Amino acid sequence: MGFLLLSILNLIIPVALLLTVCFFMVFALRKVDTKGLKIFGNCVLVLLALSIILVLGVGIISAIMERKQTVSREAMIQSQLSKVASPGVVAK
Repeated sequence: MGFLLLSILNLIIPVALLLTVCFFMVFALRKVDTKGLKIFGNCVLVLLALSIILVLGVGIISAIMERKQTVSREAMIQSQLSKVASPGVVAK
């Protein structure tokens, strides 16, 4: 459970930074009057939005994969302990 929480907390910081940059980009685009600069700003804004989606996607997938590995590792340890704990069973 702790690993999943840590993964989510590590995901919050980059997403918050990217969202802050997006906010200031939108704020700056409202002040700009030049058409070329507005188009460039919109392109940068789209790229930032795509990077936010990418960071969120990779973070969520890595958190899920880490959780699956932890569960499978715990199951493997549990099965090994059950083999050691049962003295009547002979290993082949």
